[in-house]
Amino acid sequence: GFTPQYEGLVWLNRCYERQGFTVIGVPTNDFGNQEPGDDAAIRFFCQSSYDVDFPIAAKT
Repeated sequence: GFTPQYEGLVWLNRCYERQGFTVIGVPTNDFGNQEPGDDAAIRFFCQSSYDVDFPIAAKT
């Protein structure tokens, strides 16, 4: 899948959040139906699988 990038995004967010930088996750279903879950399922997956602590927008 295309989810391993979350590890790097979590690292990036934690490294630079003190300087006011925030990663914002923007899930989309525009590329071959790769994000089939609803917003709650996406957030749960990101938080439980990758310890994502940055905001995740509604799926586009």
